[in-house]
Parts: sequence; C-alpha cells; structure tokens
Amino acid sequence: MNNNHKPYENGGFTLLEMLIAMALMGLVATALYSSMYIGTKAGQSCSAAVRPYRRLNPALEFIRKDLACSLPPDGILAAQFQGTDQLGPAGDDADSILFYCSTYIPSEDEIAGDVVKTEYVLEDRQGWDEQVLVRRRTRNLLSPTTSEAEEEVICRGIHSLDIKYYDGYDWLDCWDSTAQNNALPLAVEVTITLVDTEKASTVQYQQDTVGVTMKTTILLSCAQTGL
Repeated sequence: MNNNHKPYENGGFTLLEMLIAMALMGLVATALYSSMYIGTKAGQSCSAAVRPYRRLNPALEFIRKDLACSLPPDGILAAQFQGTDQLGPAGDDADSILFYCSTYIPSEDEIAGDVVKTEYVLEDRQGWDEQVLVRRRTRNLLSPTTSEAEEEVICRGIHSLDIKYYDGYDWLDCWDSTAQNNALPLAVEVTITLVDTEKASTVQYQQDTVGVTMKTTILLSCAQTGL
C-alpha cells in the first residue's frame, strides 16, 4: 500500500500577513484623514479671512458710485453738500455725509428724475446690538408733498466710519458747501472699520473689537477746480 500523500495546499493568508495588511490600511486611512482635515481647516480659514471683505466691498461700491455722480451744490435740483465729523457712543468715528447725486434710474411708468438726495449715516438699531451703515435716498424732489426717504442697511457690524474731504491742499475732517462758496471737494476718502466678531464674543477681548479696515478714495467729477 502506498502511504505517500501530497501535502495539503492552503491558498489563504497567514495571520501575520493579515496583521501587516491591516496596519498598512490603517496608515493609509490616517494619512487620508489628515489630508482631508488640513484641507477643510484651510478652506474654513480662507473663508473666514475673506468674509469681512465681502461685507465691506458692496458698501464701499454703493458709496463710490453715489459720490462719483454727486452734483454741484448750486444746481437746479441740487442743494447743500455736507459732511459732518462726529463721534459715536463709544468715542469712535461715526461721520455722516449728505449730498445730491444723479444715480437713480426711474422705471418706465414712473414720473421722477434721476437726481436723489442721498445720506450715509451710522445708526444703532434697537434689538440689533450693533452699528449699521444706512443709506437714505429721497426721490421725486419736485413733488409738492414731502417724500419720505427710503432707508436700506448696506453693512452691519460697523466699528467706525471716517470720511475726509480734499480741498486741493489738505484733507479736512468735515465739509460744508455753504461755507466753501458752494463748491464740492475734489475728492472724498471713506474709511470703514468692522467689529471683530470673534473677539467681541469673548469676555477677555470685549474692549478690543477692531476688525478689518478698508479705505477708498473717490474723485468727484463735478467738483470745481478753482477752489
């Protein structure tokens, strides 16, 4: 009788091979998770960094367009160009500006011109717990009845608003066209600073809440050059 048998051949993995494979899979998974975590945090940091600028850019664009189309104070529908230098409740700049500009586009069935009385001012809205930048516009200036100004909040969480006026020689803190021979400033510089919401939300930084600051300079095309 032939008792020679072929050894049994097992095609599976040994325990050591399984442990090595599981260790390698763990390392790969850890590396992938770390990469995804770093990428997510970087995206969140970038979004947080540009968020204040996304809030400020539209507000500055509104101001730039209106001031660029401001009318001389001695025009038919235009009146005083007035920039007031003042401080807010916390002692920060809270300037305001009042002028007339030709930026309104009436609808086809609307009886109104393109000249509007425009005002930019900081306000503390009740229940908002923050300063907001408000634009007021009064249309239909020739109406026999007084028209109410339309208000819109163009930016929230304002820390300060500083406006300066260039007369050809120096930057002034305020402007009154009645005292400037009915003349416009040659340029207007607007600086807006936001509240740092992250600092303001923590107790230790309640007194230091200054955030992002943006500045723009607008040339007034209708300004008189003979100041």
